[in-house]
Amino acid sequence: MAKTKASTPGLRLEYMDPAQLHENPLNWRLHPTLQQEALQAMIDEVGWAGAALYNEATGHLIDGHLRKKVGKGKIPVLIGHWTLEQERKILATLDPLTGMAQIEATKLKELLDSFQADGVVETLLKKLAYDAGIAPPDFMPSPLDEQGRLDEKAKVTCPQCGTQFSP
Repeated sequence: MAKTKASTPGLRLEYMDPAQLHENPLNWRLHPTLQQEALQAMIDEVGWAGAALYNEATGHLIDGHLRKKVGKGKIPVLIGHWTLEQERKILATLDPLTGMAQIEATKLKELLDSFQADGVVETLLKKLAYDAGIAPPDFMPSPLDEQGRLDEKAKVTCPQCGTQFSP
């Protein structure tokens, strides 16, 4: 199939009632509780810093399903006009393309050190720092009574022959 260059549709920003935005039936992203709570905390703290993406040709959201869910009142929405095939390509590639970005650890550390966060946002940022290799994991040793005796090693039983071995 020959590829044709699509013309760039004009985008406009509107504030819309989330109830007007129909979820995309092919949305493949799930939003765990931590992500929902973190987004809500950030919106509560700093306000909206991004917009949902809506295709007026099909009436479907392309991006912003979680923003629709946690938004209170009208939410910012970028509205465009794409074919169904274009909508599906955007839906399939938008997050993966963003995810291809690499981390510049020094700048991320500088950024994270430049402000305070608490609650679920702090948890999210600690995970980011750990995943980027710029922060050691929080290590809290177990109390001695929970560790067991280090000199008492449990015997191991072979699941096939039943022979017990002492490590």
